[in-house]
Amino acid sequence: MNDMGSIVDIHTHILPALDDGATDLEMTRQMLRMAYEEGVRYLFFTPHADSYNYNKLSRIRKNMDAIREWCRDQEINLELFLGAEIYYDSDESIKAIIKKLKREKYPTLNNTNLVLIEFYMGGITLQEVIPAMEALFEAGYIPVIAHVERYGLTFEELMELKNIGCLFQLNLCDLFYENTAWENEMNQMARRLVKEKMIDFVGTDAHDVERRPAKVVEYVDYLYSNYDKEYIDDICVGNAERLLKLG
Repeated sequence: MNDMGSIVDIHTHILPALDDGATDLEMTRQMLRMAYEEGVRYLFFTPHADSYNYNKLSRIRKNMDAIREWCRDQEINLELFLGAEIYYDSDESIKAIIKKLKREKYPTLNNTNLVLIEFYMGGITLQEVIPAMEALFEAGYIPVIAHVERYGLTFEELMELKNIGCLFQLNLCDLFYENTAWENEMNQMARRLVKEKMIDFVGTDAHDVERRPAKVVEYVDYLYSNYDKEYIDDICVGNAERLLKLG
């Protein structure tokens, strides 16, 4: 693991019974315990934004307070933050997304101007994405592209997104996936993006305790063994501390 002894996981589906992540509070607790044992010290709850009614944010925050209290009782020293994974699939939807962000129906990452954005995986094009991301910038938000390695965009296309100011989040598990042609392509893109220092944040995208768990150790060890240490410090901890106002 890293010398800093902590990891920031900015992408999880651990809040109970909200989306396709943790099914109940017991699974939430198992996932949080696993994350802590793996070295995560700062963790974002980022349920799918369209999966429940953000008009009830006060209830969500109350549930988070109860989870924090449980963590303290269990001596699980995790700092927990709220965000959302916001799904974008067409130019029309970006207007609705911005409207909901402005009305605080969709939370940003820890009340900053950074928003976690997921694209349609069925073949979205750069021509669709660029105007939408520019609209977010014009509205005062900075898009963080969730699991950027997964969309089938070329390295050059991703470079264009980076050049307009988008930030990139890597799913750590994608560093090792290579069972199918698509997974191999995703794996190669993930490693290239790290090599070229284009990743800004990491996350587990954890959904459960077995198929998509909150595990980081083997992936972070791989990063520190194969890439520039100071850069890996940044993407695992430092960037999140600075840009997401942790602590």
